[in-house]
Amino acid sequence: MRASLLIDGPGLWAYNVELSKVEDTVIGRTRAADIVLPDEKVSGKHAIIQFNKEKRVWQLKDLGSSNGTLLNGVRASESQLKDGDRIRLGSTEAVFKDRESRVSEREWDKTVLRMSRHALALKEALQKKSQEEIVVIPDLHLAPTEEQREMAHQENPGAPSSMIYEEDEFDPERYRQRTEEAEKAGKKAEDMMWVAEKFAEIIGELAKAKEHDKTEVYRVALKYLRDLMKVENGFLMIPNRETRRWVIEAWVGNNKEWTRYEKEHPVPLTVANDAYRQDMIVSNVYGESAESISNSASLMQLNVQSYIAVPLKREGKKAGLFYFDVRNTLVKFEDRQVQLAQRVGNYMLEFDAKLNET
Repeated sequence: MRASLLIDGPGLWAYNVELSKVEDTVIGRTRAADIVLPDEKVSGKHAIIQFNKEKRVWQLKDLGSSNGTLLNGVRASESQLKDGDRIRLGSTEAVFKDRESRVSEREWDKTVLRMSRHALALKEALQKKSQEEIVVIPDLHLAPTEEQREMAHQENPGAPSSMIYEEDEFDPERYRQRTEEAEKAGKKAEDMMWVAEKFAEIIGELAKAKEHDKTEVYRVALKYLRDLMKVENGFLMIPNRETRRWVIEAWVGNNKEWTRYEKEHPVPLTVANDAYRQDMIVSNVYGESAESISNSASLMQLNVQSYIAVPLKREGKKAGLFYFDVRNTLVKFEDRQVQLAQRVGNYMLEFDAKLNET
């Protein structure tokens, strides 16, 4: 997995930036920098992070900045980086992450295998269903839930929890349901089939990931959803309860023409906070039950025409948020698009829990 920086500046957002082992990463206030920090205390080209191929280590170098660069509270001119190091540039703090040192390939392989089996089971169910059936997506997990662990330990107290998997999650029969049962519950068979097909397609692609990099997994899934929902920008955000800020874990879109305000406020905070706090979809172009915020100053500053914020959960508890928008035209979101986004988002958040355990 590639290393990354969690940037936490004077604004209202924190975000992850992936680092390259091939190209150096320049950090500064100028637009010519690879990571642009809108911080008046940061120099135009403040510091650089590069991978030393001979020593196989990451290095931080100050580029003669006016206010200096601090590494774990100590002024640094050139230093080797290790996982968890804190870098201070002006009023901005960045945390260096290098998961290669702590995520085992074996754990990643088990996660990818589990995801592959989910995709194959879904595809088999889609192929074998009868004309009177549809395919639904039951609760799927990348790791055993606490309830599954407890039940398994009661049956076999000596079994390691990391090896406990609920095998019927991979049984295609579990995914098939009589169409009339779904329609009685107020669900549209056509929409459910579309969601199942697209979900199987997306997690099938995610399972092909060659690096144990959750950020790349998030980005691939976001790109699929962005294209299916026909939007310009897509964000996956997870709250950091310690700093009380949103962390943008992944983002897809094109910010080349963005103003400085857009770069400092990529997502309308009122929309994100309201959706997460009330645990409900907030949108100006989706359904009658969704809440819309028409008087948000940030929405007007960002020139957003269409937006939707979708709360995400992990094991039934709210844990993150999807935000999608279009800044040029007005589009409407369909129920099946939102259902797919929620299913994929909830599934993706298990990467966060799974990889942070290792």
